[in-house]
Parts: sequence; structure tokens; C-alpha cells
Amino acid sequence: MLVKARAVSFALIFKFDGNGFLFLYSTAAAISPTQLLVKYLIDSLGFCGEEAIPLSAKVTRINSFKNPDLAINFFKQTGFDNTQIKTLVSEFPELLFYDVEKTLKPKLQCLSELGLSGSYLVKVVFRDWKFIDRGLDNCIKSLLSCLKNVLVSDENVVKLPYCLGLSETRIQAALAFLMKEVRNKSIYIASRPSLLAYSLEKRLIPRYEMWKLVNEKNLIKSRQEFYTLMTWNKSKFLKKYVLPVKAELPDLYDLYIKRIGK
Repeated sequence: MLVKARAVSFALIFKFDGNGFLFLYSTAAAISPTQLLVKYLIDSLGFCGEEAIPLSAKVTRINSFKNPDLAINFFKQTGFDNTQIKTLVSEFPELLFYDVEKTLKPKLQCLSELGLSGSYLVKVVFRDWKFIDRGLDNCIKSLLSCLKNVLVSDENVVKLPYCLGLSETRIQAALAFLMKEVRNKSIYIASRPSLLAYSLEKRLIPRYEMWKLVNEKNLIKSRQEFYTLMTWNKSKFLKKYVLPVKAELPDLYDLYIKRIGK
């Protein structure tokens, strides 16, 4: 791909090929890698100048020997459309300089081995693009192993694609709380894996404490299952399970409001 870059006192013509950025002609001064990236974002991905300039500034190290077309073509072959690729790049422009064979392909292969493919694989990566930026052996593989140990099978792990963007520490903390404090069995969590994705501090713990005490005191006639309460949005839980017992449990109400940051 040929691109022309102009300035007041000089002009450059350069192209991308399998070996990276090749300068074909130079006069007076050399164009910077950042300027080159700005041109690429505009010409190849459809960003406007106002978007491309601050976006290029996010890339701290531009590898002039990596052809960004290779990463773009890989995502297209995986099933990403142009809009999705543009969104990924807008969130994490350094993806353009990731090595396809050493970095991108092995990480997506981990998901493929779980049975993810086609549009569903794209949906998982697109939803949690930070997954790509994590270490393969020390983060991704250990996280998947941790999930499979508790969730029993690959099939259950696939049910929780948004967990792949979470840290193993966070997953372990949620598992410890659910199994030791709430006394959920692994089979219960495996059939309701979305529990692992909820915030421990702002949802699981405060709602569990409210649910437990309300049930112990029989303050609400219609009891709800623990998992059901976890799935309710904030306003619904507040309306149906917190406000009705505010008078009886003022201290617990105040603690709940403080914890969720309302």
C-alpha cells in the first residue's frame, strides 16, 4: 500500500510490506513513526484526523518492523468485520503491532480449543478485548484451568465468555466467597457461571448479607433464591429487597448503601 505524507518543506513516499515500513524516497527530513501510524489509521481503518492523532499517542512503542496489515488480515480471517476491527483498534491500538503467529493466533487458539468459533468467538474477544493483552502461559492458560476445575467442563466455561477478561485473582476470590461463605457447591456455580463475573464488593457480598439476615428474620414473605437476587439490577433489588426492610434493619440498610456506593 502506497501512502504519501506531506509537510511544508519535504515529502515522503512509503509503503507497508511483509518486512514492515519501507521508505522509498526522502527529502529534507524523515517522517516519524507516529505520523506514519496516523496516516495508516486514516487511510486503512477510516479514522478521521481528530481521532487518529490522539489514538496514535496511545502507542508507546511502534515496531517499525511489524506490518499492521498482518494483524488486520488475521482479525478479518477470524471473522471480525471492519467496524469491529476499528473498535478494537480504538480501544487498544497496539494490537496493530502484535505478532500474529507468536501472540494473536495462540491466544485465540485457546478459545477455539474450548469450542468457540465463528461469530461466537468474535463476540467473546470483542466483548473482552483485554483478554488479548494478557500473558498466554501465566494468565490465560492458568485462568482457563482454574475455571475448568470448578466449572467441570469446557462447555460451562464457554457459557461465561465475559469471565475471560477477569483476573485469576478475582475469580479465585469469588469462588472462595461463594463456596465457603454462601456454601454453594461447585455444581451450583457451574450451572450459574455468571456469578463469577459479578463484583464481589459491590454485589455479591452486600446482597448476600442482606438476603441472609432478611431470611433469618422472616421479614419478606416471598423468599427469593440467592442466584435470582444476584441477577436483579440495582434498582430492582433496592426496591424489592432493601427498602421494604429499611425500618427494621436501619444499620444494615446504611451499610448496604455505603458498600454499593449509592
